[in-house]
Amino acid sequence: MGPSGISLGSLLLILVVAFVLFGGRRLHSLPEDIVRVIQKFRKGLESSAHSSEKEPPKHV
Repeated sequence: MGPSGISLGSLLLILVVAFVLFGGRRLHSLPEDIVRVIQKFRKGLESSAHSSEKEPPKHV
């Protein structure tokens, strides 16, 4: 068992299932897609923080 609590066999099984589900081409571009999603998420958080600073709080 590795330091994260996942054995090597389990990790290999997860990778094989991901390869079968997504295919080789999709797995090749997956890290780039994850980076883009994280960058867009951060930009969204920053823009919502900036917009909430400019607007006074709304009372319901």
